[in-house]
Amino acid sequence: MIEADAYPFIGPLPMRLVTASQVLRLMERVEERGSPAVAIKLRQYISTVFQYAVITQRADADPASVLRGAVIKPATVHSRALSREEVAAIYRGMPFYQSRRTVLAIKLLMMSFTRTIASASDCAPTVLVRTPIFTVSM
Repeated sequence: MIEADAYPFIGPLPMRLVTASQVLRLMERVEERGSPAVAIKLRQYISTVFQYAVITQRADADPASVLRGAVIKPATVHSRALSREEVAAIYRGMPFYQSRRTVLAIKLLMMSFTRTIASASDCAPTVLVRTPIFTVSM
């Protein structure tokens, strides 16, 4: 991200000459290609570099810090949950899959995943793990 997006655009410039408008144009270019989350992360990386540069007296200010909120991340759209029939179809198809390791990993996940609401409920913190052993009975 830094090498592909930021460095060609602002990399050759001395740090003291990089302006907020240049960083904003860089963020807008990344956003226009359909990657607003990458544009936000890029601003964060650039800001971190400039914060270090200010501390080490290589720059006078962080031009990316004033751009917080310049790009709005779109709302996350989650995939729907699989129906029981769809999960059963996946499970029935596993013997025909070539990678035993992948099949075992998927089976382990299917037996151990919890719904977000269950893991975030008030009963979750009361679970104490005394040993690092995870046992799945079949």
